[in-house]
Amino acid sequence: LTVGHNPQHDFTSFDNIASAMLIIFQVMIQEDWTTLMYFIWDAFTIWTWPYFILLNGLGPMFAIQLFIVVVANKYQQVKAAQDAQDNAAVQLFEVKIGILQANLPRVS
Repeated sequence: LTVGHNPQHDFTSFDNIASAMLIIFQVMIQEDWTTLMYFIWDAFTIWTWPYFILLNGLGPMFAIQLFIVVVANKYQQVKAAQDAQDNAAVQLFEVKIGILQANLPRVS
């Protein structure tokens, strides 16, 4: 569907996934997103503003939550590995204490 020309020598478009992801990323980081919005207005219609406003408002929150989930998941993995290492150290200590107690002469 060709409604109008793509701005910036066909660089700004939603014609392929790479270009669309670049535009979405640029809007989410709020780097010169209004210029992109105006380019899309000129190429398509003025009624694209709700898309850009929603993407600008909800996109960064989604990205932050995704970052927090990744950090929390990695924290859980590291904590589980640390707990397993601590349990192994405690078990080894208990085995060594048991061997020492078994080798001690019994006093009657």
